[in-house]
Amino acid sequence: MYSTYSSFLINHTHTISHHTHPPPTAAPTTTIPTIEDDTPLSSDDAVACIAERFGASTVTMLSDTDWKQRKAAMETIVQEVENNAPSHVEATSAIIAALATTPGWGEKNFQVVQLVLRVCTHLAQHSSTFGRRDAGVVINGVHEKMSDVKVKGPGAEALTAMSEAVGPLFVCNQLHTKAAAHKNPKVLSESLLWIATCIDEFGLGVMDVKTLVEWAKTDLGSSTPAIRTAAITMVVSMHKQLGDGLVPMLADHIKPALMVTVEGMLAKNPKDAGYAPTRRVRKAPSGGKGGGSGNGVAITAVAGVAAGRNAARGASGRGGVHMPDVEMEDVEDGDPPVVNMDDLLPRTDISGQVNGELLGMLNSGQPKERMKGVDAVDAVLKGAGGRVGPDVGDLIPALKVRCFGWWWWCFGWWWC
Repeated sequence: MYSTYSSFLINHTHTISHHTHPPPTAAPTTTIPTIEDDTPLSSDDAVACIAERFGASTVTMLSDTDWKQRKAAMETIVQEVENNAPSHVEATSAIIAALATTPGWGEKNFQVVQLVLRVCTHLAQHSSTFGRRDAGVVINGVHEKMSDVKVKGPGAEALTAMSEAVGPLFVCNQLHTKAAAHKNPKVLSESLLWIATCIDEFGLGVMDVKTLVEWAKTDLGSSTPAIRTAAITMVVSMHKQLGDGLVPMLADHIKPALMVTVEGMLAKNPKDAGYAPTRRVRKAPSGGKGGGSGNGVAITAVAGVAAGRNAARGASGRGGVHMPDVEMEDVEDGDPPVVNMDDLLPRTDISGQVNGELLGMLNSGQPKERMKGVDAVDAVLKGAGGRVGPDVGDLIPALKVRCFGWWWWCFGWWWC
């Protein structure tokens, strides 16, 4: 009985060590960015705007029943936008809104869709006014195009360009929400594969790990093999940055047979201690609504973790991270911000579960009741994936009493 209490504390020393060491730096609170509150252009106004810029005949051709005419019109727009970018980027929202209407996301010809996405990608890369509303319009159409082998390449390029403009936090959330609701499972599986690539390129420091873990739990439980496989790929990308701390957060939510497969893939892809992101979220120019409107939260996430590490280490430079008023362009190429990945793993507040009933069982005079209490605590910790918040109430004193009793009994037996 008492040896069980002792082994319990030994097994969970890392989980509940907050009470003997300073509490770990909490993961920054991450709020998923939403669409800007500004009033969008109506479809008619947007079409009128591009008619003024590219000619009424071009707009007429975009609505033609002959796909060759629509393609020719899009080629004209592509040439104009790419060759005269400064004069057209001011009308970014109008151009994107108009193309979403005419030819529209229901366009069946893949060549026309490719050209539409090419325009959207160019504007995301070069326009200082490209914002979350524009990204939302594009994602609304591109998410289902991810299932089309002829279009998913340009679609992925557009998603990546938008992530650099408004932040992967917003883009991934919008994409997964729409893909998960789509009736074609290939839309979700391809979207998960892109999200995995996005994690590899941008890093988890500018993403919401808790949300990604929840997606993984849900998608690994899908009845569609392709979705499960894609979800495993996403988990592998996360594991390469987070390490084995990710595993307990998934183990109790996945079927044992599938968990064996997942662990096998993770073993082949261990944590990369030298990981550094290869893409950055752009800083918004002064007065612009581009990167600042969408990646502010992402940058704040990096800054929050960095500030926590600085406070803990009392250091700056390469040993720590000193990033006041962090902006991605403030960091030199080849010297990305250092993020403690363990801080990004979410922790669960179990203080509400450490109640009078649980403590009563641990302090009971009946051995069976005390054992039930230990089992209950074990279930609480496993449910939290072994990662709990700093507030665990009177749990530690209650467990220490049980362990002290065990060691006192051993000492008395030895003395006699």
